[in-house]
Amino acid sequence: SRLKLPLWVYSDTFMDGATQKKLVDFVKNGGMLVINPVLPKKDLNDRVNEYLVKAFRLDYQVKYARIIDTLVGDICTSAENACVFKTEPGDDVIATTLEKEVCGLVRSIGKGKVMVIGFPINDKFRIIRDYFKLLCRKIGMKKVTVTSSDDLTVTVRKNRAGARTCRD
Repeated sequence: SRLKLPLWVYSDTFMDGATQKKLVDFVKNGGMLVINPVLPKKDLNDRVNEYLVKAFRLDYQVKYARIIDTLVGDICTSAENACVFKTEPGDDVIATTLEKEVCGLVRSIGKGKVMVIGFPINDKFRIIRDYFKLLCRKIGMKKVTVTSSDDLTVTVRKNRAGARTCRD
């Protein structure tokens, strides 16, 4: 069997149908998909296409909300366009609004899982960076580099053989 690494997708309200199907198949076959800040409901031609939303049973409403994370209980941010979801038994809630509406969750689908974060995550504030690190740990992503400053972002690039493509 092939190793399934977590896949993080930044999504908008539109996505072509073929990509939606590939993402659904990835999860159903054992993959871990993180998608944020919104789920697609239209294709690239502005026609309704809710394949991914329906396959993951994640219909949502968009509203202004103040967000509090439930992983550590104190991270708070505001989002003009937060997505709020209905939960199902077995869902792992990872973020709510101050009004206790769910805006982030992990749901099992087939052999895999989807983590939906229904609000933008930016790195302007240290507390949001800490939240991002917690989310990464929750899905099993591990740090492969260490920097002297949290303000540095490092990307390790490798070719198909696994060798680094840049010199240190």
